[in-house]
Amino acid sequence: MSDEQPSSSDQKLAVYFETQLVGTITSDDGFGMQFSYNDAWRNSKTSFPISTSIPLDASSIENEVANNFFVNLLPEERVRIRTCKKLGISEGNHFELLKRIGGDCAGALTIVDEGAKPPTQQDEYELISETQLAAWSEGDQYAFAEVAGNDDVRLSLAGAQDKLPVKVVDGKQFYLPKGNSPSTQILKFASHFSHLPENETFTTMLGRAAGVETVNISLYQTSESRIAVIERYDRIANGETFTRIHQEDFCQALGVHPQRKYQQEGGPNLQDCVELIKNVCSLPIVELEKLIRWTMFNWLAYNTDAHAKNISLLFVDGQTKLAPFYDLVCTNNYPQLSKRLAMSIGGEFMPGAVHPQHLEQFASELDIGSSYVNELAIETVDRLQASMNETIVEFRDLFGDSPILQQIPVVVQKRCKRALKDSLFNR
Repeated sequence: MSDEQPSSSDQKLAVYFETQLVGTITSDDGFGMQFSYNDAWRNSKTSFPISTSIPLDASSIENEVANNFFVNLLPEERVRIRTCKKLGISEGNHFELLKRIGGDCAGALTIVDEGAKPPTQQDEYELISETQLAAWSEGDQYAFAEVAGNDDVRLSLAGAQDKLPVKVVDGKQFYLPKGNSPSTQILKFASHFSHLPENETFTTMLGRAAGVETVNISLYQTSESRIAVIERYDRIANGETFTRIHQEDFCQALGVHPQRKYQQEGGPNLQDCVELIKNVCSLPIVELEKLIRWTMFNWLAYNTDAHAKNISLLFVDGQTKLAPFYDLVCTNNYPQLSKRLAMSIGGEFMPGAVHPQHLEQFASELDIGSSYVNELAIETVDRLQASMNETIVEFRDLFGDSPILQQIPVVVQKRCKRALKDSLFNR
């Protein structure tokens, strides 16, 4: 724990919720960040902690935990490298990157230079041309890096995939937020992973049919390719304006650096996620069922990239609950991706090797009966098998045909049939 006071040479950023000052980020080198709450915010009846890992009443805040919370707001890997190159800053300078792009982040917080005026509700957007959308839709164009820092564009999204926060009007006009104006949707573009927008859209539709609470997702067709359009669950419309809703992913909530988001790299496992839900969610039993359904679906749909940054807490109307699930992809389509689950099920990482004893161990980690996990697993299998053809038809009706409609169903049906052969699934 650290009680050190910032020196006069420290750089500072102000953290706001709407127009209220929440606290201050300080850094003496840009690579490590510290955080302290504003006294007025700490004492306010309407305040909230920015993270379950950074409580309001903490006598001091661990520098590593604070640093990890804010680093988790920033892009990763190739997108980060390109963005930093575009902005002319070091790839490891978290503070400067946050300063440059922290106007519209995941959740409710807005981050500005300490000397800047408090953010106000803005409505400043720039229309994105169809020509530009088409160019980005071809993939590996690095749309996020391309717009970062342009003419007061201050947008930040975590993750390694090229994606862009936007505002969508009438389902066909796309606007780039400027300054602190809130985005309302996220665009995800094609990449070297073939048909990735279609994969995520179809897999998410399958997840919803299987009983998983998912984000709303659709596809937009440009003259060149398709773009996935995801509705933000952390934005709520109030007439013509939008309110930001606070959220944090599980790496932030557990104080874990994004470079350790995978269990095998020392990151959170499902037991850590269960404990977090039990400790902070308003209705743990409800949220635990959501987690089980998500886990069973990832196993059966071969989504091996379901790590701790792909689960979030949502803080709304005085309640803490799981956010709708996102980034659902059948990773089996891409041979270059790991075949191992990001978080093991009962100690087993290989989807094809998950057997009754692993589900039983998973149930033990949740401290509930294995029959309940078994019941939800069987229900997930039944729903996937019963809804597969209907979901294929729905996808075709909405978005046209795609090679993923021949690929993913084979993988999922095969996984479901294998699961049903296990003794635990005997009816």
